[in-house]
Amino acid sequence: LAAGDYDQAIPYRSDDELGTLARGFDALRWELKHAFAAHRRWEAELEAQVAQRTAAIHQLLGQVMSAQEDERRRIARELHDGVAQDMAALGVLLDNLEATCRTYACPIGARGIALIVRLREQVGGTLRELRRLLLDLRPSALDDLGLVPAVRWYVEHRLRPLDITHAVVVRGEERRLPPAVETALFRIVQEAVNNAARHAAPHAVWVTLDFAPAAVLAEVADDGVGFRQGADTPRPADEGFGLAGMRERAALLGGQLDVHSAPGRGTRLRATIPLEVDDRAQTADRR
Repeated sequence: LAAGDYDQAIPYRSDDELGTLARGFDALRWELKHAFAAHRRWEAELEAQVAQRTAAIHQLLGQVMSAQEDERRRIARELHDGVAQDMAALGVLLDNLEATCRTYACPIGARGIALIVRLREQVGGTLRELRRLLLDLRPSALDDLGLVPAVRWYVEHRLRPLDITHAVVVRGEERRLPPAVETALFRIVQEAVNNAARHAAPHAVWVTLDFAPAAVLAEVADDGVGFRQGADTPRPADEGFGLAGMRERAALLGGQLDVHSAPGRGTRLRATIPLEVDDRAQTADRR
């Protein structure tokens, strides 16, 4: 009984004190046996419910992220086809107006021309900012050309204006991936590059995309300030919402996200997402 064997009955052959004690232990054995059996059933039921709820939550998160991407795509398309084109047309009109006023005698004079030039510059700045927002919302290269061109485009447009040295390295056989995988990897790289540019003060950022037969790996490394890791550091304070979102994106596709950082030693973020056999076959068929 002390060893945990609740199936072996405790024998008793007499009605004296030892027999009474043996009967008491046997009754205890019977109660423990049924109590532990009930406990195991409850544990199994609880684990099944937790697994079911977790699967439902992951499915819901996947649907939410898919809806977010659809909404990003819709807003980006409407901004590009509407506001962006109107701003570009306004810039052209201001160029023509300035050229006309400089060529012919206009009653607005030099001050009026200076105002036109200033307005044209503001329109140009607004248009550049709008295009940056469109890039963050949903780069058309991701849908049209795939993961690698979209990552190269984003890294170039995000880091070059900040004079940060950057490089995108591709290993393995570059190919189109299932849309969900391409979207998840692009968003992870986007968030990591953006975090490095905003918080790490790096001199250089390196992005690596590794196309293996059974998985795809995306790595973003920088030589910035880094941050402290360890059991003595509360994870939410270190990670923030961005890193938690990257972990969730990878987990939804059966992958994982690893982060290595230390103060003064930069940060290395690596996302690995497995590819199912069916997905690889579909990719081969498309090729």
